[in-house]
Amino acid sequence: LGAAVRARSEQASELASLRADLSAERSAAGSLRAQRRRELAQLQEAELRVEQLSEELGALRADSQERVRVLEGRIADMEEAEQKRVALEEALAAAGPPPDAPPVAVIAAP
Repeated sequence: LGAAVRARSEQASELASLRADLSAERSAAGSLRAQRRRELAQLQEAELRVEQLSEELGALRADSQERVRVLEGRIADMEEAEQKRVALEEALAAAGPPPDAPPVAVIAAP
């Protein structure tokens, strides 16, 4: 009878230990689930932010490409104007000095 009581007591003690372990594991699992939910929410926020930043980047790239196109057009216009100026200077230099003309006040009116 004493051995049966001792075995029963040991079983009860082991059962209590197992219940305590189970309770601790359940608590840890609950904490892990809560942590997982928080991390999932953070991941979703991060993915949304990445999407927003990608859209902003695309808009900035398009805007910068438009600015580059406008600036390249201005540069081309300036280069064309410079070529015309140089050609005009060369033409004036090739024509030589203007012929001597009497002062305007000397010319008689008809």
